[in-house]
Amino acid sequence: MQDDSVLLHYPGSIKDAIRVARGGPQRPEDGPRELVFPSNFKKLTNAKGAEVTAVIYRVDPPLAQESNDYVRITCTIDGVEIDSIEINKANRNSPFEFYISQNQLEIKPEYDISYLLHRKNGESEAPKKVLRVIKSV
Repeated sequence: MQDDSVLLHYPGSIKDAIRVARGGPQRPEDGPRELVFPSNFKKLTNAKGAEVTAVIYRVDPPLAQESNDYVRITCTIDGVEIDSIEINKANRNSPFEFYISQNQLEIKPEYDISYLLHRKNGESEAPKKVLRVIKSV
């Protein structure tokens, strides 16, 4: 039997975005919603040294981190992996930050942003709820 308390991971958030309430009844599977304005996008230098116009998607360290078997965290937009960070002793207990460029959020008005935690044994875990990002014009 699987212990769900070990697999409890919280959705990430966009730095400086505004958390908004959901209209109508909220379902248990609904995650948080954040409004992102054009002014939220800043010129940043990514890990590869390239300058990008992006927002920062921040993920707090997972609660089950004591197990030390997470090796990588991957950021996803609408289920597609866009970036990953290796997890090691130096960053294990720190928040993880992903830069999501403006062009990755150009086509639709709303996106589901989440992450996957990868274990040494090849298994992956995701939060039960994802962050819904709504772009403002």
